[in-house]
Amino acid sequence: MLSEYRVIEFSDYPAGSILGMHLADQGAEVIKVEPITTSQEIELMEKNFISKYEKQDLEYSVWNRGKKSFALNWIDRSNLLKLISISDIFIENIDIHTRENARPRRKKEKNKVDLKISYEIAKKVNPEIIYIKFTSFPKNHPYEHLPSKEE
Repeated sequence: MLSEYRVIEFSDYPAGSILGMHLADQGAEVIKVEPITTSQEIELMEKNFISKYEKQDLEYSVWNRGKKSFALNWIDRSNLLKLISISDIFIENIDIHTRENARPRRKKEKNKVDLKISYEIAKKVNPEIIYIKFTSFPKNHPYEHLPSKEE
């Protein structure tokens, strides 16, 4: 049904993942963009958060079925913009604090992290893009910049 559509999913919360799952179920090519994880981060997860991730294994498997995966180095957004340029739909559901806390992998690349993506930026590289952004609170809401996770 949707086999002619390519979807880029830039999401780490259920709303974006579930939308991507439904589009993949309908035949769209869905590419989930995920950060490259360093061995130190994996070690930290194993020590502190393993029970959280064990709980989420089933959810992750279900919500990401039928999708392709693309590991992206979050140093800059150029590769993400390349994907947007060849896609039909872009789903964004990344918490603003996730973006602000993303960091370069090497000390000399300090201050080069730029994950800011907006409709205007996406439209410049692909004028036909359908841009879907999930936020916890509406624009100009007093809580607009507070982190939130829908579960």
